[in-house]
Amino acid sequence: MGLKIKKGERGTGRRYLSRTQALRKLQVTLNDFRRLCILKGIYPRVPEVAKSLKSNAHRSTFYYLKDIQFLSHDPLLRKFREHKIFVRKLTKLIAKREQAAKEALEENRPVYTLDHLVKERYPTFVDALRDLDDALSLLTLFSRLPKSRGIPQSRIHNCRTLMAEFQHYVMHASALRKVFFSVKGIYYQAEIKGTPITWLVPYEFNMPVPRDVDVRVMLTFLEFYETLLGFVNFQLYTELNLAYPPRIDEEAAEAGEAIDGCRVEPQSVLGDIAADADSMDTDMAKPAKTTVSARQMASLQKKVKEISARTAMDQEDNNTAAESADETTDIGADLAEFVTAAQTTRTAQSAAAGEEEEEEQDDSLLKVEELQRLVDSAGSDDRGTLFAGKVFFISREVPRTTLLFLVRSFGGQVGWDATVAGGSPFGVDDPRITYQISDRPNLAHTVLGRKYVQPQWVADSINFGKLMEPNLYAPGRALPAHLSPFVEYRAGDYVPEEAKTLAQGGVTGASLDDDEEEEVTDSDEDNEEEDQLEAELKAERAGVSSAEFAAKNKAKQSKKGANKSSTKATETPKAAVSKKRNTKAAETEAKAAELQDLTKALLPNRKRRIVERLERQTKADQTEKLKLQQRKDNIKRQAKKQRS
Repeated sequence: MGLKIKKGERGTGRRYLSRTQALRKLQVTLNDFRRLCILKGIYPRVPEVAKSLKSNAHRSTFYYLKDIQFLSHDPLLRKFREHKIFVRKLTKLIAKREQAAKEALEENRPVYTLDHLVKERYPTFVDALRDLDDALSLLTLFSRLPKSRGIPQSRIHNCRTLMAEFQHYVMHASALRKVFFSVKGIYYQAEIKGTPITWLVPYEFNMPVPRDVDVRVMLTFLEFYETLLGFVNFQLYTELNLAYPPRIDEEAAEAGEAIDGCRVEPQSVLGDIAADADSMDTDMAKPAKTTVSARQMASLQKKVKEISARTAMDQEDNNTAAESADETTDIGADLAEFVTAAQTTRTAQSAAAGEEEEEEQDDSLLKVEELQRLVDSAGSDDRGTLFAGKVFFISREVPRTTLLFLVRSFGGQVGWDATVAGGSPFGVDDPRITYQISDRPNLAHTVLGRKYVQPQWVADSINFGKLMEPNLYAPGRALPAHLSPFVEYRAGDYVPEEAKTLAQGGVTGASLDDDEEEEVTDSDEDNEEEDQLEAELKAERAGVSSAEFAAKNKAKQSKKGANKSSTKATETPKAAVSKKRNTKAAETEAKAAELQDLTKALLPNRKRRIVERLERQTKADQTEKLKLQQRKDNIKRQAKKQRS
């Protein structure tokens, strides 16, 4: 007889460790263990079979044994232990009042980085983009929090800087797709490399830190997300050939916000070309090759100088959309010529040098593939030109940062009141202004030729991909329904009338008097359909098949027809024809229901249950749709009574 197997040594119990066992194995405190799990992305698990566990499954928290072994090899564990020793030494020096030794010890404080965790958790760049939603939402939240004892000012400033850098990339790449003003805040969605990224931005109010929130746990998440967003921003800026980190204008940042202080600039390629030319000249052995390379490099440097000059002029000059479009076309043509010249140079050099120096030339002269991407992207994407050529002025009562981000993401120019923030490119009296965004019920004075809209007009125009009718969003007027762009309507779903009219470019909020008769008729028909659907649901709960219900319904309809035989003589021929059609349609539906019941009866039990579940879901959706339609009809009737 073999030995009795002890509990927890085989099967499910062998794969799990309780939190107490994990702390004993790693030799760390509970706070350090929580930080380590958050940074490494380790989560508690629920065992499949609780009987084989040593600990009480209802009271303990369990982790995979492999996850704990994975944590035991991380460099952060050693850094946490070094910090524990550092705190112990610092406490002793403070107690002994040795100031010099204390300062020397603080200079050698152990420091750790989380770079290896980002590379470990996100093997590819697309993986990092898919997990960016929570990072952006948390960084935006901390960027709006005030300075407090538990949240240092440096962390808040870093969050603002990182978010400003990301917003500038979205504006520069025209990556914004959706925006929605909700009760919780403002939802944004950008599309980067085909990956939708959605984040939530709170409104610009003073937000005190709640006492019932554990800020330490959130700061641990924030610590990792700061590193992640720094990696992502660097990669995004590098792919667009932009200098990272962007230059910070301290005066503009102090006058406004962090988004005003960032200056996005292209990377300088002149220095790289000159350095590559020098390194190539030192390695060249053939005179003919040196002559060709020097001549080609001189022409390339001249062309790059012209492109850089025109790019600088484009950044300083933002007068009209036509001018910017022409300049973009010219730059794209020059870049195309530049790439062609670079390719010609590389071909000539490879022919002169032979196959031995081909690898060095591919790495040295120019990154032609990157320049080709710039040529392809120059003017190819017109998604960000919705507000191109439009000049907006933001009034004082409107959230400036939000509207600034929205308008600039789609090619518009923005100015604001000098009392809100400094650095506005133009004032309220500028004749170029085409739209003024205001949120006041009444305006003191208006300018002829200028359109006045409320902030919702910008969001609805972005969501529908076209400029909405400004008269619907005039200051002081009741706004149309602000529909969420994140809702996807399926076949059979209830679609609000506002969504249909706004999508078609129609005028919402039109008078109800035009279609009063049709609305009453439609509501009566909807009520009849609702009654019939409720009766069908009750019959199904009672165990009556759909074929039997259709037969009974047909008998009821025929009985009603017999009771109304006296009125048939006075009916018109059209009414008689329509009733015959309805009768034929009812017979066809009854036959289809009977055939469906027979087909369902022949199915296996598993598939039949699936079909029945789908039928119940379809009927529930139809019932909900009818309820919404009935509620809408009641609201319209009440509005009509109030007007009368």
